[in-house]
Amino acid sequence: MLVQNKPSRIRKIVGMVITALGWLFLLLFLIVLGSSMSFEWNSQFFKLSFANMNAIILFTCLIIVLSFLGLHLWGKYNKRRYGHLNRRTFPNQTDLDEIAKYYSISSSEILQLQEENFIDR
Repeated sequence: MLVQNKPSRIRKIVGMVITALGWLFLLLFLIVLGSSMSFEWNSQFFKLSFANMNAIILFTCLIIVLSFLGLHLWGKYNKRRYGHLNRRTFPNQTDLDEIAKYYSISSSEILQLQEENFIDR
């Protein structure tokens, strides 16, 4: 896990409420969408008609396309702007003596452990 801090109680509650409202809206949207396709059950949620459903679906698709395009262009910009930078510093190679000293065993035992396929503890 990258973030080690625990979220506060208020942040958890707000997150749960927003998630619950999102799922509720999605459920009601799907119920109304399903009910508009059958003629037996005629209930409306905030006076949504079939034309409004099409507008919502088209708007959602437009938002998805715009989000994808924006993120794609942002990635291209970042690669162009920062792609050539190499800020990572890699650790030096450890030799056999350092490993042996760290684990307090001999170098021959380290070689034997590195060559074994299975180490029994």
